[in-house]
Amino acid sequence: MAWAANRETTRPEDKAYSLLGLFDLHMPLIYGEGLNKAFTRLQAEILRDSADHSILAWSTESSIIKSTVAQPHLTSGGPIDPQDHITVALATQPKLFALCKNIATILVSDARPIEMTSKGLKIDLRLIRDFRERNVDYYIGALACHEEDDFATYGGIPLLQHHGQKDSFFRDPRRPLVKVPVAEAEDAPLRTVYLAIKANVYPTSDALRYAVPQHFLLRHTEEDGMQDWEIHAQPAERWNQVTRTMQFRGMGVRQRRGILTIRANTPDKTHSFSFVMAFGIELNAPNETSGNLSSVNDIYRPQVRLFHDRNAELDDEEWFGATTDEIAFREHLLRVYVKHEILFAKPVFVLQLRLRRRPAFVRTMGRRRPRDVFIE
Repeated sequence: MAWAANRETTRPEDKAYSLLGLFDLHMPLIYGEGLNKAFTRLQAEILRDSADHSILAWSTESSIIKSTVAQPHLTSGGPIDPQDHITVALATQPKLFALCKNIATILVSDARPIEMTSKGLKIDLRLIRDFRERNVDYYIGALACHEEDDFATYGGIPLLQHHGQKDSFFRDPRRPLVKVPVAEAEDAPLRTVYLAIKANVYPTSDALRYAVPQHFLLRHTEEDGMQDWEIHAQPAERWNQVTRTMQFRGMGVRQRRGILTIRANTPDKTHSFSFVMAFGIELNAPNETSGNLSSVNDIYRPQVRLFHDRNAELDDEEWFGATTDEIAFREHLLRVYVKHEILFAKPVFVLQLRLRRRPAFVRTMGRRRPRDVFIE
C-alpha cells in the first residue's frame, strides 16, 4: 500500500483497481463510484482472505496531536487538513499509507479473522484506556504489527467510543498511530469490537453533544407529585399526546418554541393545578460564548417559564427566562427545569416537572420557600 501511495492515474478509481493484481484479487470495476468507495471495496476483498492488522496501520499526514501513551509516534506531519478528518476504520485512499511503509506484520497462528459486518469491522483488539475528556472515552487499540526493528512496542490506533455502545468505536481522526509498550498491551484485555466503516452512519459523541435538539420531551413520574394530566399544546400539529414530545424538524432554531397548558391532580385527588409552561431555544450572544465549548448549552440555551393559568402566544417574548423556573400555589410549589440528554442516539431537551408540598410554616406565613426545598 505504501508503495502505491503516491501513484497517479487518469481515472481516480484506477488507484484502487490497479492493485488487484498485486493482491491477487478479483472484483467488479465500477467507474464512477469514486476512489473512496473503490479503495474501501479493495480492502474488504483483502480482508476476506487475511487477518493482517497492518491494513489498519495508516495515518494522515496531518496527525500531529500527541497521545497520552508516553511513547514516540510512528508517524508525524504538518497542519490539520479538515479533509483528513476520517472517522472510519479503513483508509479511504492509498496516500494514507504513505508514512507507514516501515510497518511490519506480527504473524499470529491463532488470529481470528477480521469480518465486515453491518455493525462495522469486527476485530479482536487489546484496548488500553487512554483518557477521558468531556464524558467521552478515548482508547488505543493495539494492533498485531510493529515498526521494523522495534521489538519493544506494538503499533496502536487511536479510538473513541461510540456513545451508548460499549463495543462500538470510531477511528479518532485527530491523532496518529502510536507506539504501545509490549507489557502495557499484553496486560490489556482482549476484546471483540466493531470499528465504524461508514462515515456518519452513527453520530460521534462530539456531534451529539453539540447538535441542537429537535425535540422537547415532557417527563414525569409518579414521584413527581401529579397525575391525571390534561394537556393542550401550541403548535398542536407538532405535539404528540401519546409520547408527550414536541418535535421541530425542519424549523429554524428560533422557531423551536412551544406552549403547554396543563391541568393535573395530586395523587390523593385533593388538589388540582392549572398552569402554562412555555419553552424554546435562545441563541447565545457571540461575546457570551468562549472558545472552549463543552456542550450545546454553550451555543444554544433552552428557555422555560411557568405561569398560572393565562393566555400565552408563541411570539410573546415575556416567557423567555432560564433553564429552570418555579411558581407557587397555596400549598404547593411547582418547579420545571430543562436538561440536555442523549436518547436513542438523538439529542433531546427534557422538560422535568417537580411538585412539592410547601412546609406548613411557609403556607401559614404566606412566604415562598427557598429553592432548596427541592431535593434532586
